[in-house]
Amino acid sequence: MRKKKTIKKHPVKPDRKFGSPLITRLKNKIMWDGEARKAAKIVYQSAEIVEKETGQTFLDVLGVVIENAKPNFEVRSRKIGGAKYRIPQPLTNERGISWVLSKTVAVAREINSSQSFYQKLAKVIIETFSKVGEVIKKKENLHKEAASNIAFAQFLNKNKNNQAVN
Repeated sequence: MRKKKTIKKHPVKPDRKFGSPLITRLKNKIMWDGEARKAAKIVYQSAEIVEKETGQTFLDVLGVVIENAKPNFEVRSRKIGGAKYRIPQPLTNERGISWVLSKTVAVAREINSSQSFYQKLAKVIIETFSKVGEVIKKKENLHKEAASNIAFAQFLNKNKNNQAVN
């Protein structure tokens, strides 16, 4: 069997304006073709809109958004005996934050309107802050799929126990 590599976790530098690595991660999700200044401009413009709409700081709103939209489980494919099963697995905190940020940016990109991207991003963040919108629906769908495939997780556990005995 091959050895699995251990991937080193690179520390994310804090953002210059807000001083938070979370904002840097959001900028990295938005960035295309290495255009960091455009991504930063988009995040800061959407931050202004979010602060005006909610009356709270952008970091507080983003923290609430992550708590509202972070799923508990993730469904991953495993091949067992020639068949592929989608098995629910619990998410780590870092993976949950990454999931929320990527889904937020993806939903903002999917919106078809004449608005600028920073306005779409602010709209998605505000919707998720108030526990409505597409990101919350994606989380609920993920939980439903995990609940429907929970039997496969029990099958996997039985399979591991049988292999340990043999």
